[in-house]
Amino acid sequence: IRTGGHTIGYGKGNDWIGPEYGLGQVVGNALDEDVVIIKVAWGGKSLDEDFRSQTAATRRGLGVGTYWTDMVTDMKTALDKDNIEALFPQFAGREFDVSGFGWHQGWNDRVNDDFTARYEDNMADFIKDVRAEFGSDLPFIIANTGIDPGVPATDAIIAAQNAMADFGKYPGHEGNVLVVDTTGMYRPEEDSPSRFNFHWHHNGLTHYDIGAGMGEAYLTLVPEPSSILLLGAGGWLVLRRRR
Repeated sequence: IRTGGHTIGYGKGNDWIGPEYGLGQVVGNALDEDVVIIKVAWGGKSLDEDFRSQTAATRRGLGVGTYWTDMVTDMKTALDKDNIEALFPQFAGREFDVSGFGWHQGWNDRVNDDFTARYEDNMADFIKDVRAEFGSDLPFIIANTGIDPGVPATDAIIAAQNAMADFGKYPGHEGNVLVVDTTGMYRPEEDSPSRFNFHWHHNGLTHYDIGAGMGEAYLTLVPEPSSILLLGAGGWLVLRRRR
């Protein structure tokens, strides 16, 4: 567990960032009060298996994904009043409401044709089950997986993610689900510090842009937010509002 002020160092190492950095900047600058980010993340995980939620598991006659269980458990542990106050004693005595959730993932579902074909159904089930855990009308922000647009598997995952904001198909998502298009945020290898395409070549500007886009999307769903707590796991972020 690493705690501290809003800065770099909450990615893979002390000089790394993930989308949480840009998100925290955008949302924090929009508020007069404090913002706390709590991030839990694992790489190399699929929605089809690792994050398979209860509804998807029941529909398919399979078990719940290990990382779905870990994600929910870790978030609820983080939300425990004693844990929050131990990690952030400056916020002792404050109460929080979960007020949003963000998701940025997809590469490990595009490398398997069956995973890709099931992604839309799995994503809809995931949103439903996250809301069952953290709030029935919870604002939900998806930053799509915009690496390699034009590759059929990538385009299929992007289409499945974008479908979550098709309110004709998912009327219950209207006004509470938005998708951030990340395809224009990709920067090539020659402008980046690594050759890890599936991690956006570890380009800090790209990771910042993804998070900032998620923050801007959240603010359009909750245009006058009060203070919030931001939580993240595997590319998702829960935002918790202080009363």
